[in-house]
Amino acid sequence: MLSGHLSKMRTQLDANQNNLVQYFLPLDQDEYPLNSLLGKKISLNFTGLILCKNCAKPTKKSFSQGFVFLVCVSWLAVICAY
Repeated sequence: MLSGHLSKMRTQLDANQNNLVQYFLPLDQDEYPLNSLLGKKISLNFTGLILCKNCAKPTKKSFSQGFVFLVCVSWLAVICAY
């Protein structure tokens, strides 16, 4: 059984295999290929803990793929504006 902090699933188009899409599940710093699980039943359990991807603060909600709103999302918006 795997465990860790879940991030947005990553995909990759594999031009060497007739444009087959490869799926990857990011947990913490590792990525796990999912193509072998297509069509199979899996289960995910939510522990109730959401941590900001930038500052690791616990939060009830995350924004923009995993950031706390008042500090990190606002700070990232300032950086992107420049």
